[in-house]
Amino acid sequence: MRDEHEFTEERLQNVTSVNSSPGLDQRKLIPGITEEIIPWSEVFGYLMNPLRFASYTDTNRQLINYLRDRQKPFTLQSLLEYIDDAAASGDRARTVNRKKCAVKRIVAELIADNPDRWTRLDQFFIDRLFRSIKGRRIQSRAIPEEKYLNTEEIDLLLNHADHRLRLIILFLITTGCRVDELITCNRFNTTIHRSDVDIVVTGKGGKERHVRISRRLHSRIETEFRGEQYLFCTRDRSPLHRQWIWRKINDLGLQHLGRKIGPHAFRHSFATLMIQAGKDLKAVSEYLGHSGTEVTADMYLHTELVLDEIPDFERRIRVWEKHPHD
Repeated sequence: MRDEHEFTEERLQNVTSVNSSPGLDQRKLIPGITEEIIPWSEVFGYLMNPLRFASYTDTNRQLINYLRDRQKPFTLQSLLEYIDDAAASGDRARTVNRKKCAVKRIVAELIADNPDRWTRLDQFFIDRLFRSIKGRRIQSRAIPEEKYLNTEEIDLLLNHADHRLRLIILFLITTGCRVDELITCNRFNTTIHRSDVDIVVTGKGGKERHVRISRRLHSRIETEFRGEQYLFCTRDRSPLHRQWIWRKINDLGLQHLGRKIGPHAFRHSFATLMIQAGKDLKAVSEYLGHSGTEVTADMYLHTELVLDEIPDFERRIRVWEKHPHD
């Protein structure tokens, strides 16, 4: 480990010179920026760990391909170059921003996993450098119509889903959870009340929040999955993989709706229907785990719905939970 008190006059001058204009010049403050952090033989296993990077396995695969195709070692410099190239590419703003978020998450994990590799001062500069990276501005977060499912479409999917997938869909549409929150849902973070069950889920940035499902749905999930730690699991009690859920839901959408859909479509549908049903915007925003009501409003208030389906939403949830095929 480098000397914890290593703070040369040169580094002090560098701090002063870039303090007022953070950006690429901060790279000179990080010693060993070109040193290999993880051997290439271990990079795939590290970045594709679904429990560590559940939200970013697809994006991390792109990073792996980028490094391999250019024969770059796994270094902080390579990660920065990956972001630079993404920003200079013709990719959509959302794609570029997702790559940047994925790299920031990787760096945070690397710092946590290697406490003796960098001094606290080094960690400060590394964290500051990657936090200073800004994504492209997105004109609007409004959810396009094809990302939203109306109640008739949800009915159709439930009618044709197998038993396990039906329970997964019911959980997503009645809680508005992200798929990563579903697969990491811990059985021991539940509190059973008289009429419903309170579940603590961990969302983006490690933020915890509470969601609720009926006791009936909770009992059916417990009976079917019989998880030891996780509420949802495979038949050998391993955590579900987000790609398995995505593929099953996508195939279901292609077969019965004629278009691709993902698990997040149920979150969009939950949020839109609740807001249009007159629920308080702040309450919906907090329930979804958004950073603020402006995010929720920008994404969902624009959506136009058939009026006669809006007041029906909460009743439809109760109907879905008592699905006749179960």
